[in-house]
Amino acid sequence: MEPELSKKQLHFLLTSDARINIADGAIRSGKTFVFNLRWLDYIVNGPRGILLMAGKTIRTLERNVLKAENGLFDLVGEGNYKYNGSTGELEIAGRKIICIGASDERSENKIRGMTLAGALCDEVTLFPKSFVEQLIGRCSVAGSQLFWNCNPDSPYHFIKQEYIDNPKMKHLVKHWRFLMYDNPYLVKTNPEYIKQAETTYTGVFYKRNVRGEWALAEGIVYDNFTDKCIVDDLPEEFDEIYVGVDHGVTHPATFIMIGVKDREVYVIKEFYQSNRTNSELADEFINFIDGYSVDGITVDSAAASLILEFNKRGIYTTDCNKDVIDGITLVTQLIGEKRLFVHKSCKNLIKEFYTYSWDDKKSQSQGKDVVIKLNDDCCDALRYACKTFLDFDNRAYVLDVSELGF
Repeated sequence: MEPELSKKQLHFLLTSDARINIADGAIRSGKTFVFNLRWLDYIVNGPRGILLMAGKTIRTLERNVLKAENGLFDLVGEGNYKYNGSTGELEIAGRKIICIGASDERSENKIRGMTLAGALCDEVTLFPKSFVEQLIGRCSVAGSQLFWNCNPDSPYHFIKQEYIDNPKMKHLVKHWRFLMYDNPYLVKTNPEYIKQAETTYTGVFYKRNVRGEWALAEGIVYDNFTDKCIVDDLPEEFDEIYVGVDHGVTHPATFIMIGVKDREVYVIKEFYQSNRTNSELADEFINFIDGYSVDGITVDSAAASLILEFNKRGIYTTDCNKDVIDGITLVTQLIGEKRLFVHKSCKNLIKEFYTYSWDDKKSQSQGKDVVIKLNDDCCDALRYACKTFLDFDNRAYVLDVSELGF
């Protein structure tokens, strides 16, 4: 199928001539594809000098922009670029492009002293403010431009407050909002996905991922969890079984066991106890998994002493993916797709599903999503297991919410 552009994509491609060009909106709305086209044009025709591409990590930049199907490398064609993944150095059309990750405050140091002719930022809302401010200053070559894409976040996020909505930046910033219907490939080849997304997501995730709105996270986190998610019976066997562990010191320690069967995820059992030593928890864990063929175990990385105790007992763990918002999004998505079920015996997890809440006051003051650290022990353990082992970036049985290319 020959690629075509929607009116929104074409408008961005032809008129993104501001100092800072920002595209946000719904998931799979075609932002990344048209960004790659515009960036390739900028590489060839933009002002001379070193360019920069940034993602939350170098790996997410590769996955979303560089190496994705119909990503930048596909557009350029094999043999027409040189890329060193270990150093992040890229060359296209004789232009040197530095590729980096910008995941924390230390990222600012990576670009100090640079003189840049332009930059592309993938998922800019995930970057620290210090990096963004430093990057704008580093793009000092005459005529240099910045291209930022993202999914909407809190309306109090600094990108929204200081750039998109700031009247003082109006002469420097252009903004585009994309929806799924702005992606002609998706509309023509998989319109069912749009309908599915409209029913899968609820609350803040519906507002952001489907309607493309900058919305405040407030109320119950898992507002789509209902009694229909609670089951009396479990499959007799599972394709895979995983366990997530949240170590409690001043709060309960929890183990959550999940099983995957035919693309459905079942919470099989839970452990929820306070005032246990690491040695006691290791004993309890051995009893917890007895009789099950466990394919993976992940423990809160902050619990280094418990992980060491597990290792002494021959219990080896996988590094825990603790990304709160991504993990919550994944669990919410599974619930919305009617593919997450909890056995009725998991009373503590069920209770938490109905009470785990966003801290809307902190979300507003900090400009990012914050959850209330109460009634979250089982939810954390479940999130660890799902995000670590069922990550939608890598697993086919979970709905892919990465940007769609052509």
